[in-house]
Amino acid sequence: MSKVAPFSIGPVTNRCLPFRTVKGMGRHQLNPFQNAELVAWAVSQNLAESTSFYDDDVALPWTPQAADFYKDPNSQFWKHLADVKAKLDAAGVEVFSVSCDLAAHDCFTYGALTNKDAAVRELAIKKIDRAIQIGHFFNAAVFVFDADAEGFDSPFTINWIEALQNLTNGLNHIEDVIKGQNFANYMGACLAPRKAVPFQYGYVNNVGDALALIHGNLRTPEFWGICPSTYQLEQAGWSAAPATIANLAACGGLACVKLGSGTQKLADRPLPPLFGTANLKETVQTLWILAKLGWQGVVELDSMLSPTEVKVSGDVVARKQFVANASSALTIALELALRIKDEALSELTPPEADLMTAAVFCGINVDDIINKTVKNGAAAPVEQPPAAPQETPAAPTAEPAVQPADEAKTEVPAAEQPVEQQEFKRYDNNKKHQRNRNKHDKRDRHSSEPWYSTAHEEAEPAAPAPQEAAVTETPAAPSVEPPPVPPVPPVPTAEPIVEKQPEPVIEQPVVEKQLELAFDTPTSTEQAPAEAVASDEQSSDDATQTEDKAAKAKVVKKRVYRRTTGIRKITKKK
Repeated sequence: MSKVAPFSIGPVTNRCLPFRTVKGMGRHQLNPFQNAELVAWAVSQNLAESTSFYDDDVALPWTPQAADFYKDPNSQFWKHLADVKAKLDAAGVEVFSVSCDLAAHDCFTYGALTNKDAAVRELAIKKIDRAIQIGHFFNAAVFVFDADAEGFDSPFTINWIEALQNLTNGLNHIEDVIKGQNFANYMGACLAPRKAVPFQYGYVNNVGDALALIHGNLRTPEFWGICPSTYQLEQAGWSAAPATIANLAACGGLACVKLGSGTQKLADRPLPPLFGTANLKETVQTLWILAKLGWQGVVELDSMLSPTEVKVSGDVVARKQFVANASSALTIALELALRIKDEALSELTPPEADLMTAAVFCGINVDDIINKTVKNGAAAPVEQPPAAPQETPAAPTAEPAVQPADEAKTEVPAAEQPVEQQEFKRYDNNKKHQRNRNKHDKRDRHSSEPWYSTAHEEAEPAAPAPQEAAVTETPAAPSVEPPPVPPVPPVPTAEPIVEKQPEPVIEQPVVEKQLELAFDTPTSTEQAPAEAVASDEQSSDDATQTEDKAAKAKVVKKRVYRRTTGIRKITKKK
């Protein structure tokens, strides 16, 4: 009998806190004993009910050289596991699942069960057997096979039939071991679809691949379930999680849900605080669908403590706070999902349904939102303002009602003119035209001014001018008579200059003659030798080109059939 009461809120009956959630990364990792103590504290604080781990999280490190070390019952291996188990049993922590960590070892760099080397596949089988034994020792309910170690970089380097057959044989071996040794603690096994960590492609990337493998290749499909992660699902983050999990739950293939958050660029590193602002709606939708379908099961907090939150390896306060945040986030998502479970939203349009759910999420009264957004009787206040000014001017302007009408008629053309002026101003104010105009003005100003400086010439007449003006200030009549005399001589001098300027007209026939001569110059006699020379040159060029092509063709053939990479020849020899 478990010491911990079940969670049983909505579709979630049990909250699973994995060892990896608070273990840390790099040099800030906890050892198995510290990790077990932290998980036991979380269960005692009602933040979780169970835990899960990889075989290497609780046992001594596995090495290919000592692959069978666990078979000795008196070895240090089992004493180490007994100490970890004692810490968990003291707090009543249940172990939901155990997984075999294959992707963390270099010997499985090119695949574990799908490796081409039979010796490597045998090592993978031995490590899986060790993980099954560890799960039986901790009384785990499910054995999970993570497909993150099964992948490839190029599809042209593998034999698909052979690789899938090796993967099928390895998964059937898990069933044979559990049933053959009568491990009653296991309810079954689960396949976790995940992107292959060291590879570009994987064999079991998504839920569709897992279903095809279970129901198409494995011996007993009923023995297997699927435990997808909402973060890594369908290689698209959260976008496909609600629909895929709903389909799995409807067909009875959903064993548990790994609820996590993060960014898609970090393929294997979900980040706190478990549910971001962009993921909260999808998380609530997933839990709402599971509650509608009547599914109940375990939800695993699939989130990792980032190195930035733990500056010291022994910092336990930050880890405890992270566990509290993750568990609280799940409670918030469940609360929001249960708020809209009984709401009748099917009759609403999609925008109305989203707005209604958002209001329900936030606990806002919809009527208050409507009153704050739309005023009651919106048509009345709109009609009142125009009615008030019409009544006030009606009395004083009753008699001169005709005059403003005439004025209005007279103002109509005045109103039309400014429109044209505005268009003209709009054209004048155009930056492009103004810039061009400034350029032309500047050009004309420079062309009218002489290339030499005339400042000294202008300064000399400028000085005597005021003196004459000062002397002739008293007599007004003589100042008027001299102006008509000086303008007479400059007029005839300017007129002949203007008339002589259009002389370029005489040059037009000259230009025409030159054009005619240029047109008549290319005679047939001159073109004939040019064509002959060109033909001779072309014939010689063609001959040389054919010889060059023949030589190049021979060289290319030699390169194609004798090309090598420095390691092996690509093509066959002649």
